[in-house]
Amino acid sequence: MSVRSALGRVRAALHGVTTAGRARLARMFGARYFTAEYFEKRFEQPDPWGFEHREYEQRKYAKTLAAIPSARYGRVLEVACAEGLLTQSLAERGDVVVGTDVSDRALTRARGRLAGRPNVRFERSDVFTDPITEHFDLVVASEVLCFAESIPMLDAALERLAGCLEHGGHLVLVHLRIAPEHPGGWPPVDLLFGADVIHRRAARLPGLAPVSDQWEDRYAVSVFRRVTE
Repeated sequence: MSVRSALGRVRAALHGVTTAGRARLARMFGARYFTAEYFEKRFEQPDPWGFEHREYEQRKYAKTLAAIPSARYGRVLEVACAEGLLTQSLAERGDVVVGTDVSDRALTRARGRLAGRPNVRFERSDVFTDPITEHFDLVVASEVLCFAESIPMLDAALERLAGCLEHGGHLVLVHLRIAPEHPGGWPPVDLLFGADVIHRRAARLPGLAPVSDQWEDRYAVSVFRRVTE
């Protein structure tokens, strides 16, 4: 079956199905549910997840920034930067900051937000499919690896992030916890993985050493250091 034909069957089957059911059906047909088009649709309205206004998100941002081990870095990568809210703070701590996302709408808003920062640039990239061709001293991946749709897809993205770190560089992972992995976590809805699986799989990667962990009922912040070339 061609990819186009599979996608056509998925779209037909998805009519009138719940969100969780849509995700299951897409995967059943071998298609990605969390596509670039999915995120473009979400970003039709600004700040679709309430990053700017929800108290929960503000606490998580504060914990994330406090967990970053060094005050200053040469080169910083933020994966899935969305509209550039966290990027604003990272711009204060990096000589060069690169924000990536799959949504052109989100990137347009991020560029507007950071227009006065010459040390920041934004690029369209998908951490699950696109190679990372540069190396960085700090990589931040917040609420992105939870959109992996299989263990191989998750592991490949983790390896990609670890592989772009300079020796001694830091990887910061921030993800929600979901109820199938932790009793106090969020309902998973259309997600297969939360922080408990994602961060523990990262801890198994050769060349990464744990630096710190913060486990809240609803999310976790984990920091790793690259210890091999």
